[in-house]
Amino acid sequence: MLYGYNKDDAESLHSIIRDGLKKDVALLSASGREELTLKDCLARTDWDYEQAEPPILIFLSFGDDDIHKTLQLIRGAEIRRPIFCALTAENIRWPLNVLIDHLREEDLYWKNRKKK
Repeated sequence: MLYGYNKDDAESLHSIIRDGLKKDVALLSASGREELTLKDCLARTDWDYEQAEPPILIFLSFGDDDIHKTLQLIRGAEIRRPIFCALTAENIRWPLNVLIDHLREEDLYWKNRKKK
């Protein structure tokens, strides 16, 4: 599931992941659904794409090997690097805007820690 990518960038990212993993990978967008829980976002079948900050990639049903390979694929791609996270039993109940705030704080923490 993506957040914060316009349709062209989302499709490019989808192609990078699908072609790199050599697997059929579904693309879902949570853009414009900030008030919904992740569970409710997953239940929708209509998708909007809009550029927003921060871009986020949420892994749904990816194994550890596929996550690792996806991280490598995106690292070498010419696309805005997202904040990565995985769907959990806890965060599936969070509204997307709460998850976004949490990921921003976590991302800032790790960026500041690297500077030290």
